[in-house]
Amino acid sequence: MMQRWMSWPQHVLIRGSNGEGERGAIKSIGSEVLMGHIRYIALGNATVDYVTQSDGRHIERMPGGDAIYAAMGMRIWSREVGVVTIVDRHYPAQWLTALEDAGIDVQGIRRSSLPFGIEAHMVYHADGLRSWSAPRGILGYTVYRVPRLASWFGRWQSTAFSPTAENIPEAYLTADAAHVAPMAVARQNSCLTKLRQHVRTITLDLLPGFLARNAKGDLLIPELKLADVVLPSEQEVHEYWGAVSLADGAAEFRSRGAKRLVVKLGDRGAWIQDPIAQREHYTPVYPASVTDTTGAGYSFCGGFVVGWNETHDILEAALYGTISASFVIEGTGALHTVTVTREQAEDRLQQLRQIMLRDERS
Repeated sequence: MMQRWMSWPQHVLIRGSNGEGERGAIKSIGSEVLMGHIRYIALGNATVDYVTQSDGRHIERMPGGDAIYAAMGMRIWSREVGVVTIVDRHYPAQWLTALEDAGIDVQGIRRSSLPFGIEAHMVYHADGLRSWSAPRGILGYTVYRVPRLASWFGRWQSTAFSPTAENIPEAYLTADAAHVAPMAVARQNSCLTKLRQHVRTITLDLLPGFLARNAKGDLLIPELKLADVVLPSEQEVHEYWGAVSLADGAAEFRSRGAKRLVVKLGDRGAWIQDPIAQREHYTPVYPASVTDTTGAGYSFCGGFVVGWNETHDILEAALYGTISASFVIEGTGALHTVTVTREQAEDRLQQLRQIMLRDERS
């Protein structure tokens, strides 16, 4: 790995069937012909995840990433899902095959010529917060020795493996709804601008605070006004605005263009604020058997966008999102929910509605 990092070329050739290469090539992975209409699309990153749980358990090398988890959260409710992301040249082919086997359209996935992609090393703490550790090998050692390199490298990776508007297949522009996941802010804006011209419903999630700042420490916020709903986590509210209440954090986002806010609260559910409908609400969690909470928030966003598109009700959409997350946290990795059916999700949704009614009466 040291040799690869130290000798990393500026341009890498990817050979085509004719034996000729392209400089800095990005190759399409999916088929050129769309098989059926795509109603929902998830745009963002695909990662290889390494997780340390608060009880000390380690989970090694599993498929993850905000775009993949969001797409799987959508897929629980719909089989008309596409994903737009960029992966490195060594990203496991079997994971892409698993996505296709699950019914996810992958023509929006591009394989970069870069020799390594995003490794996400996450550490969960007893208080429910999540932090990020350095990658392994010479890169991890360098980041450890030069801490400021961590944020620089994170921003570089987020840019290199985040899609732009030109990466969105034309066939996806007839989708009903899109979710723009956390990624480089300039690339979020590129995708939001393109999608707003074609797609009726758009939701948006935000980068962790340490990645949402430039080298000078200035906060970078995407064009919130281009999204119908913004879905930050509670941790991100505090990373962006400090020790504020949810209402004050929401006011900060609204002052920068956000129309509606849904704040993900982890094991406490979600907080909804819809000034347009003059509505505020807490939603509970579904009592799932928790194995790993990685990807819960991303899959919540995927379920939410389907619920919003189907019901046009922000509270009901949050319940859809909660059910998507409930399946994800019962296993490890973004692909373990491939066998979940809509019927199973509907059953849990009915149970969750009853839980919410019971909580409101108590």
